Amino acid sequence: MRLRFSENDRSMPEEAKDIFRMIFDLTCKRLGIDAFKHEVVFKSNHDPETDEGEGRIGLERGSIGPSWENDERELKKGKQPTIFELNLNLNQPRMELIAAMCHELVHLRQWVNGMLRTGVRDGKIIPYFYSVPLLNKTGDSRVPLDGIHYENTPWEAEAFGEMDKLASWVTQQPAYIKAEQEALQSGVVKVCTIPRWEAYQKGEEK
Repeated sequence: MRLRFSENDRSMPEEAKDIFRMIFDLTCKRLGIDAFKHEVVFKSNHDPETDEGEGRIGLERGSIGPSWENDERELKKGKQPTIFELNLNLNQPRMELIAAMCHELVHLRQWVNGMLRTGVRDGKIIPYFYSVPLLNKTGDSRVPLDGIHYENTPWEAEAFGEMDKLASWVTQQPAYIKAEQEALQSGVVKVCTIPRWEAYQKGEEK
């Protein structure tokens, strides 16, 4: 599993990127998906022009789904995506941000394991957020997203159920602690790159 940063995040300090890479690598390994050959494009609401997090991405916490970099012709033939886009709102307290990223990586596990899939209707690829099928235990039926409250869908229930435990586990790992300390020592303190970092330094993070 490989993480790369979007052009929008080109100006993000490397120390901050190292933290997100560490969260990604540790969580993927914990979820048992680190060996998959998929690629994830990290895209935040960081504004490279103003160096601020302005909420450019219209989401409260985060989201993940197939990237349009996938070959549309192959998707129409039924091939599943191998490139995903991870959107993350950086204007969140430290632990909420880490939990949000872990939440989306649980969804990534669902995608690569075939629980979540794209579909084709009338020759067009069905956007995953309109009609995401989930195979049941016998694999002979699917639960459509339409008509079910977002938080009550099986895939969201699973992600919400695991995110906080994963975030807690990640922040206790020596590799993560080291990356975090290096970021602090380097002076990475802007809210846009490390959310609420000033509050974190004062021990006020949630």
